Amino acid sequence: MSPAKLTKTKGAQGASVAPLFRPLSSGPSRQDGGRTSPTASPTCSSPDGPPETATKGDVQQILGRLIEVQHFLAGELDKSARAIRAEVQAVGARTAALEDAVTTLSRGHNAVVHRSNGMVERILQLEQQVEDLSNRSRRNNLRIRGLPESVPSAALKDTVVGMLLTLLPEFTTEQLLLDRIHRALRARAAPPAGPRDVVFRFHYFTSKAAALRALRDTPLMYQDIELQVFQDLAPSTLARRRPWRPLADHLRGHGIRFAWGFPLKMLAFHNGATIICASLAGAPGFLAQLGLPALELPKSPDLLQPLEPVEVEWEVILPWGLLAPHHEDFWQ
Repeated sequence: MSPAKLTKTKGAQGASVAPLFRPLSSGPSRQDGGRTSPTASPTCSSPDGPPETATKGDVQQILGRLIEVQHFLAGELDKSARAIRAEVQAVGARTAALEDAVTTLSRGHNAVVHRSNGMVERILQLEQQVEDLSNRSRRNNLRIRGLPESVPSAALKDTVVGMLLTLLPEFTTEQLLLDRIHRALRARAAPPAGPRDVVFRFHYFTSKAAALRALRDTPLMYQDIELQVFQDLAPSTLARRRPWRPLADHLRGHGIRFAWGFPLKMLAFHNGATIICASLAGAPGFLAQLGLPALELPKSPDLLQPLEPVEVEWEVILPWGLLAPHHEDFWQ
């Protein structure tokens, strides 16, 4: 069965469908060179022309919808702004708390640093005083290096007194009285096959001073063996003088007499003047005053380095209402 054909009449179409566009002019087309009839409507001259003008109710409805959208967007923006503002305030509060904590910690750290540095200075002073007391208790002692181990401990006193009588012929045995004498423990850096040092104490300090003066010109001998004689010092003093050894050898190589001072410093005697070197950092100027060539020295290790305080980056600023009228910033 073939489908039924639908027929449309002009009258039925006009009765059921509302006209949306104005009818076109029946005259000839412009493309064909024809002219528009003067009775044609000027509002719609082509099939693509704009629709009829909207009514006032439609405009008001559109404006109402736009106002609703505006209110909705304003509300959403206000909610977002309040949320962001609350989050920023929370972050600001946490940041302020962290800044206050960091400031408190920095000030506490600086207080501990100042107290620690003060304690370090006091410890160094106490160490120097203990070292000085130890050296004062050894001021009558001398140390002999190179005496063979073949000399027994029982014969050490007679052997040393005999060598001192040869060095100081004007002294008697009573003047060279020794309170004690013994062999010291072997140093770690000493060769294992070498003899141990001999430490002895003079009863009279004048005898010890005379022996040191004589040793400047005459060496101490034992059976054609030249012995080395040193002042007996505390181990801490020897450790602190060890970095100064290149400077001391430099002065000896140029024939400059020097002595050690307290606290640790070097006194050089040159052309009737006494030149003092208080630290290895001042060694270049010290050598320049002596007219000696420069010497590269190792840095002395410092076991107790002072601590450095930290800088406080934030300071609490009081609000204006908390400032008293007598405050200097109140009237500015």
